[in-house]
Amino acid sequence: MFQNHCHYCNPSNCFCLFQAWNMWKDGKGKDSADPSIMDTCSLDEVLLCSHMALLSAQENPDDRPLMSSVVLGLENGSATLPTPNNPGHYGQGSGDMEQIIRDRTETLQ
Repeated sequence: MFQNHCHYCNPSNCFCLFQAWNMWKDGKGKDSADPSIMDTCSLDEVLLCSHMALLSAQENPDDRPLMSSVVLGLENGSATLPTPNNPGHYGQGSGDMEQIIRDRTETLQ
């Protein structure tokens, strides 16, 4: 669903949550949509899925929506979703983040 904007790792094995988060908080969520899906999805659908994904990846598990809420929101196109907080590990320093990405890349190879 997301365009490959990740410059931390190989795009074939990286879901770029942090790049998506940065684009969302900068008001550029629409720019993260992969153009190849735009023929079959509306921008509103893409933004709704992105919003739900970021809500589901919040660092504090208590802030994450219940699965029933996710399903209901996706089925009904909820317009009253809360603003997502930082995803897990977002606040770590860049050296820590690079190590997390290296570890994930090695695990997936």
